[in-house]
Amino acid sequence: MAPALVHFLVGASILLLLAAPLARRYEAVRRGRLLIVAVGGLWGLAPDGYAVAPAFADQMEAFHDSRWADLFALHYTLDQPPLAELTVELVFLSVLAFLVATTVFTAAGTDPTVDRTRDPGSRRLQLLAVASCLGFAALIAGALLGAGLHLTDRLESIAALFGRESARAGAAALLAWAALTGAVVAGILEGTDETMKPTDPVAGVVAGLLLVLPGWVVGIVFALPLWMRFVFDTSRPIPYLHWQSLVGLVGFALVFGICYALARRATRALVCSEPTWTSIPVR
Repeated sequence: MAPALVHFLVGASILLLLAAPLARRYEAVRRGRLLIVAVGGLWGLAPDGYAVAPAFADQMEAFHDSRWADLFALHYTLDQPPLAELTVELVFLSVLAFLVATTVFTAAGTDPTVDRTRDPGSRRLQLLAVASCLGFAALIAGALLGAGLHLTDRLESIAALFGRESARAGAAALLAWAALTGAVVAGILEGTDETMKPTDPVAGVVAGLLLVLPGWVVGIVFALPLWMRFVFDTSRPIPYLHWQSLVGLVGFALVFGICYALARRATRALVCSEPTWTSIPVR
């Protein structure tokens, strides 16, 4: 079975996306965004109610185990293998989906006549957009890097660095690293907006390379053999020139930089548009 958090976030994300068109027209919908999240989350969790139901528990469990449960935010499908076995991946994807849905809903409910360069709400929207683009790019780049490691049977070696042996542990560590590294790259791009525009794929790739190349030298060439020697009593030469990891890191930087820039280009039109003539007060 998928974790309850996954069902909650999937339900909340779906309801937010469905309510986004209404948020453009109705202030009541925009004000009720937290209620929409709560109702959507409970909607996604509803089939699991048999576990705490004081009555009709057997009937509710039978409903939970039927395809009718998919009426509640794809609950049945998420509980079936192989999805139910990908716990870490499902949590990561559901959080990403929730960030995207929140960004779409907030953007849909933003008044286009407001000067977005000064509106505090716009700054929050920009942060949501950055987080969504970061999650999207990190997921794509991390998944491609993970696929390459899986095809070469190296995911287990990543898990072994932390005393684990399974490929799933290696994939979880890789996704966490991708998110952390992507956050640093995004911070570089957003913090140097005048020099390296976040919407420029070339700037995204350059920022990624500026991070992963020194990271390879420090982390792989020198730190990794020391870690292996003192933690696992395994000998590695210093410097440890592991060229395959360099290729993987460069590939990650290329994919992340391009995906992040393209995603930011798509979202910037929503959050950074120039104020229109209707925002100028008439005297």
